[in-house]
Amino acid sequence: MPKITKRIVEAAEPREKDYIIFDSDLPGFGIRILPSGKRSYMVQYRAGRTFRRMSKQELAKLGEVLRQCELTGIESQSAINAIRLLIFTGCRLGEIMTLKWDFVDLENSALHLPDSKTGAKTVHIGAAAVDALSKFDRLPGNPWVITGTLKDGLEAIGLTEMMALLGPRP
Repeated sequence: MPKITKRIVEAAEPREKDYIIFDSDLPGFGIRILPSGKRSYMVQYRAGRTFRRMSKQELAKLGEVLRQCELTGIESQSAINAIRLLIFTGCRLGEIMTLKWDFVDLENSALHLPDSKTGAKTVHIGAAAVDALSKFDRLPGNPWVITGTLKDGLEAIGLTEMMALLGPRP
């Protein structure tokens, strides 16, 4: 397993089937190379039924990778925004993907979720989440915080490439 650098990313050749190159310094972090040649960064946050928390160093590296993704345009801004919200809020993926601007209360640092796996709830968020949300673009006529690439302000669902970033789900 090599340390993932720009040189490794650029040198990765497409194969008949997609494959993953994992980073030697950051467990679960890798780059997925598709047969088309497209590359996606990914984080495998669960392996089987084993759960673990990322260290401060791992989170710092993930933040660095997200910044690189923004600069290079290798991933959509929506995918990057979703990952940031997952990290900053502790919310479930479904809660973030169905989050509407009407549910966001930046003034009181809260997300008012009317429908989650455990029912309606309020998630109190920290300064990092408030700061991130305040910088997200709001598309006219689109109620969703995480937007897709579909027309007419449709909800961003079925984002296969974003799921590759997050790794396998149980």
